[in-house]
Amino acid sequence: MKHMPSSVLRQASAWMARLSAEDASQTDQQNFEAWRAADVQHEAAWQKLLQLQANFDNLTAQGVDSRLLDKRGISRRQLLSWGMMGLGVLSIAGGTRTPYWQSATADYRTAAGQTRMLQLRDNTEVTLNTRTRLDLNNENHRLFLKLHTGELLIDNRRGSNEALALETPNGHISLSSALCSVRCTDQTTRVSAFEGEITFRTHGSHLSTDAHLAPGKQVVFDTVHTQPTGTASPADVAWTQGQLVAERMPVDQFISELARYRQGVLLADSRLANLSVTGVFPTTNTDQALQQLTRILPVQVNQISRYWIRVVPA
Repeated sequence: MKHMPSSVLRQASAWMARLSAEDASQTDQQNFEAWRAADVQHEAAWQKLLQLQANFDNLTAQGVDSRLLDKRGISRRQLLSWGMMGLGVLSIAGGTRTPYWQSATADYRTAAGQTRMLQLRDNTEVTLNTRTRLDLNNENHRLFLKLHTGELLIDNRRGSNEALALETPNGHISLSSALCSVRCTDQTTRVSAFEGEITFRTHGSHLSTDAHLAPGKQVVFDTVHTQPTGTASPADVAWTQGQLVAERMPVDQFISELARYRQGVLLADSRLANLSVTGVFPTTNTDQALQQLTRILPVQVNQISRYWIRVVPA
């Protein structure tokens, strides 16, 4: 590692950040594999990063509880980044910023695999899914929620008569005596309406009034565009029961969904692109979910380390 260029170390760190992101795609994985094979120094830098992962495992084995690190605001990705800085990397992840970094100081946060329920002062119940960042504000004695990333189930059917305001990176949502789920990344927001009055407006909307979302419907929008409405499904909120419901779901999409509930990197081999899966899987035990998948489909789980797993053809 004495003569390893810092630019290569930055690239390796950037790939770790990219593949750890919630919206990592199969194209990202393929591009990563091509980068890794293109130069022996790329592989050497990647192996160093995996060694830093092993060092993190050793911390927990030596009695440093990962929950203590989390309470102190230290994530595994931060620890790895600091390790790369110790090797002379001055710019972490090549400038890549994920929703985690953007909302690290949010009022309410959940870690991978964690859910949390909040009871607001007006009897509104808000349940946070895994990897969620939420701010709670008061504006003129009115509650105002700001969802940076992640997923919520909101029930204000027993709340006050005033509409509850929610902002995401893509737009504004208003809920009156409603039950709905909201999921967002830094690209899109998905709203599934189950009961009540729900309206929304994208940040780039030029309409004079907000759009209505009827109960039983679902909408996905970015800052400008709104996709045609679909049907809201109870499967959208199965996570509140610790379940991931798949119905003819492409395997790469399934692995991407399951990865949200697990620390580290969980990837699907591109050769599994034509497979789909149907079933109900636990989000509270992702190891069990992966073993369940191997009993349903001709796949196997390759575990490089505790924090690096790849699902490949059997």
